[in-house]
Amino acid sequence: MMRNRVFALVDYLIYFFQANNRHGIHSPFVYQLAEKVVYDSSISTTENIAELCRKRMIQSNSKITFEKNTPLAMGKVAEQKIVSAKYARLLYRLSLQKGNKHIVEVGSSFAVLPLYLQREYRNHPDRLFSRNTTSGETVNYESNTIAYHVFDRSEKSLEITEFNLQKYHSSERVITHTYQSASDIIQKLHTLDEIGLFVLHDSFEEDEFWKILDWLIPRLGSDGAFVMLNKNRSLYQQQRWKQIEKYGPFTVSIDLFTIGLAFARKEQIKETFTIRY
Repeated sequence: MMRNRVFALVDYLIYFFQANNRHGIHSPFVYQLAEKVVYDSSISTTENIAELCRKRMIQSNSKITFEKNTPLAMGKVAEQKIVSAKYARLLYRLSLQKGNKHIVEVGSSFAVLPLYLQREYRNHPDRLFSRNTTSGETVNYESNTIAYHVFDRSEKSLEITEFNLQKYHSSERVITHTYQSASDIIQKLHTLDEIGLFVLHDSFEEDEFWKILDWLIPRLGSDGAFVMLNKNRSLYQQQRWKQIEKYGPFTVSIDLFTIGLAFARKEQIKETFTIRY
């Protein structure tokens, strides 16, 4: 169930008055994260491109049939699926800390997040890369096998994602996948050793959710981040985040109101943080 605006405002006020700034943080790892990710002002060199894509998607009046043969307003769907510029910037800065590792996005942002985070552009702004597509197209890459994987239950969402990646000349190696269950995701990513960012937007049943996390934890290592988007979107999402905070392998969890970050750092005692952003 979606939260109405009154409850959302109450939730935000509670968060705001409970949250610390960087000076209230005593963990060196989290303090550094706050300095370099939360409170840094760096922006992506491709932000203008990503924002143009977002605005066009949200302003679209087109009716799209995603599933169940029910046409939906493109703009309304985009508002639900695309993370705000404020948090896209934060995820960009977070990606800078993760080096050259795989990124996984479950629940497509219609290419907006890959456009923000595209890594080859940082080193080669004049170079464009091909992509894999849902059609199984054969492609060649000048870079190594590190990739940005986008999963969505809707084939139509992935078609829109691929269209936007081409239209806005993405330099990121993006591979799109349809899925219906946690097992589909695990099977398609079973060869991955290290994941730098795992960004979750879609919802899962209880057993499916924990199945993904149990598979994911060893691949995150000490520095890989699990990111939960729109964690206050519904009571269900709020409860899920509380479960993540209590989940043993995640020793560091950071509440940023709209999104949550979790890290499986074996060298650190378990702590939860609420940071004002």
